Order: sequence, then C-alpha cells, then structure tokens
Amino acid sequence: MTRHEPSGMNDLNREETSRYVDLNSCSYVIDVDMPKSPREPDFREMPETWKPIASKPFIDITRSTGFFGFLRAFYVPYFSVKANVMTTYTLYKQI
Repeated sequence: MTRHEPSGMNDLNREETSRYVDLNSCSYVIDVDMPKSPREPDFREMPETWKPIASKPFIDITRSTGFFGFLRAFYVPYFSVKANVMTTYTLYKQI
C-alpha cells in the first residue's frame, strides 16, 4: 500500500484541535472572510495588532449555486457571476 495517514491527522476533513496554537505566538495568519462567529476572531477589527498584507478572492461554496457546482468549476460568462458568491482570503502580519 502506498498511501499512509500520519498519526494525528485524518482524511475525513475533521477538526484537529491538537494543531491549534496560541494566536499570540503567530507572526502571520491567513483568514477567510466569513460571517462572524463567536469562536473565531475577526482580524479586520484588530488593525492595531494585525496588518493585512495580501488578499485574494475565493468562491464561497456554501453560498454559491448553479448546476450542482458546475458554475464553480467552469467559468460561463454571465451565469458564473450570477451564481457564485465570492469571499476573500487575507494574509495578516502581526504588528
């Protein structure tokens, strides 16, 4: 067998709390702009601590519709823009 799952990891897209570190120990953080959650800080509201370095658009698959994902995988003029909802990934540097 050529496939190996390292210990402490999974192939089921499950949360791995053993990978968490204290936020203050991070020099950089990548954050996706999603609806607010009490479990996750909003780095946009912390400009005195976190400076945005770069941002890139990203399709929010939970809010995008259209032909069972077809319009997320392939660009179709007019239809893709109407069906896909974008969000942003942002790289922040701790000040």
